[in-house]
Amino acid sequence: MAANRGFTAEDLWVERGDQRIYGKLYLPEGYDGSRRLPAIICAHYFSGSHRTSAVWTRLMARAGYAAYAFDFCGGSPLSRSTGATTECTIFTHAADLSAIIDAFKKIDTVDPASIFLLGQSQGGAVSAMAAAERGDDVAGLVLLYPAFVIHQSAVDRFGTSENVPETYLQFGQELGRDYALAALSYDFYEHVGAYTGPVIMFQGDADDMEPKEFSDRAASCYADLDYEIIPGAGHMFEGEDRAHVAARIAAFVAEHSRG
Repeated sequence: MAANRGFTAEDLWVERGDQRIYGKLYLPEGYDGSRRLPAIICAHYFSGSHRTSAVWTRLMARAGYAAYAFDFCGGSPLSRSTGATTECTIFTHAADLSAIIDAFKKIDTVDPASIFLLGQSQGGAVSAMAAAERGDDVAGLVLLYPAFVIHQSAVDRFGTSENVPETYLQFGQELGRDYALAALSYDFYEHVGAYTGPVIMFQGDADDMEPKEFSDRAASCYADLDYEIIPGAGHMFEGEDRAHVAARIAAFVAEHSRG
């Protein structure tokens, strides 16, 4: 485990049946194991990896928390987890998150009552799915420009399941038929509100990949929501916007940790 500017990081594998999920666990530099830490599980965006989530895990570790960046099974050609991109769906991704929650409840450094989910774009939509299914085990949900547009995009592209080919390209990544079938079948707005715990959501008003209207609609699904629109931000947060969002996330975790 090597120290690096306010945090340490080590490889951590999680098992899901015959699948293996690769990730890195980040801890505050100087952490001595004398107390269990709230943990933030960070889910990457479409075709991303643990590397693209690391900007958030590093910030959360510097804030004093355990944070985990991982590769969804089949999540991208860069994934170190098992599985091909043609085998993944939003349901397999949600199952990955559920397996990670189970693993984190048994890790000595983690407070099992204070496990948070943080997701970017598709990772946010999938985190919302997992929270809806595992509400008692999720202390809080952090959504960064969540891609609730996934269902509508599949409807607009294919219409019905009969029009879905065996494989196709989306943003340059090859996907299998099951990915589209899952997206067609799952309307996020019908399900995500089953999570009644605290949610904090951030959305840029200049986002052309996940238009603001989809997050606006999701806001009506949650019973306990803090929703902030970031003026001028697109489908990522950089610079001062990122620093502001990170500070708000750290405060959210501190407020809602249960341990």
